[in-house]
Amino acid sequence: RALAALGQYLTQLQLDCTGDPPNWLTCEGRVEGIAWYANSFSDAISFSVYSCSHLPFRHPYLDPGACAGNVIATLGYVGASGLALSQAIITDCNATSSSYSKLNCAQDITSFVRTMFLAASFADRAAGHCTGNVTMCGEDITRSASAFAAVGQSGAMVDQTCNIANMTKSDRQTCSSAVGSLVKESAVAVAYLMDAANSCTKSHFAATACGSSTAKAIAAYAYLVEQASLAAQDCPGIGNSSNGANRYNCGEDVQHMGDASFFSTAALGSAVLNCLAVTQKGMHVREVVSPLQLGRRFWVPDD
Repeated sequence: RALAALGQYLTQLQLDCTGDPPNWLTCEGRVEGIAWYANSFSDAISFSVYSCSHLPFRHPYLDPGACAGNVIATLGYVGASGLALSQAIITDCNATSSSYSKLNCAQDITSFVRTMFLAASFADRAAGHCTGNVTMCGEDITRSASAFAAVGQSGAMVDQTCNIANMTKSDRQTCSSAVGSLVKESAVAVAYLMDAANSCTKSHFAATACGSSTAKAIAAYAYLVEQASLAAQDCPGIGNSSNGANRYNCGEDVQHMGDASFFSTAALGSAVLNCLAVTQKGMHVREVVSPLQLGRRFWVPDD
C-alpha cells in the first residue's frame, strides 16, 4: 500500500508542480505525501526483513531501515515547508500580487509551521531508530505542535469559506468540510498532548490513554465529516460526468471515509478499554492498550 501511494504522489508531483506559475501549496501536499509514504515503505521493508529472515531479534528501538525512512521523511517535510513559504512570499502574502489575500497568507504561514513541526517529529524518530534511544516524548510534543498549527490553518479556511453571503449548496459543503478539519485538528492536538504526558513522564496511565483515545475518536469522526462533505461535492452525477478528475476525487473521498471509519472504530475501542480500567481500578492503573498512531491526513486540513 505504501509503495502504491508513493507512486501516486510521485505521478501527481509532475502534474501539480510544473505549472506556469506552479501552485506551490498544492505541490507542497504532494511532497508531504511522498515524504510520509517513503517513511512508511522503509518501515515496512525493514519489518519484513526482520520477520522473514533468521536474523536475531532486533533491538526494540534500533532499526536501520526505519532510520533511513525517517531521515528521508524529515528532508521531505523540510522541503514541503519551503514550498508553503514560497507560496506565501511570492503570491499570497505579497501585497503587489494579484493573488494577495490575508486569509490565504495565513494558511500558507500556518502550513509552513505545521510541516516544520512534522519534520521535527520525524527527526525525533530518526534519532531514536538510528541510535536505539527512546524519543517518543519529543515526537508526541512536535506532533501536537503540528496539529495546533493545523488548527490555525483550518481556522483561516473556515473564515474564508463560511463567511459568504447567500451561500450556495456547494458553499455550504465547502464550509462543512473546513469545519470538520478544524474539529479534527483540535482533537488531534489535544490527543497528542495527552500522549506526550504519558511518554515524557513514562507513567503510561490508563486515565491519560483514555483521554487520548477519546480525542482521537472525535478526530476520526470529524475526519469522516470532512471527507463526506468533499464527497458530496465530487460524487453527485458522477456516472454522467465526462470529467475524470471528479471521478478520481470521488474515489479518494470514499477511500478516506473508509480510513476515517477504521480509525474511529479502533480509537473508540481503545477508549472503552482504557476508560473501563480507570473506573474499575482507579486513576493510577497502567494503560490497557497503547495509544493509537494516526495516519497522515490527520495532520492535513481539508485535503
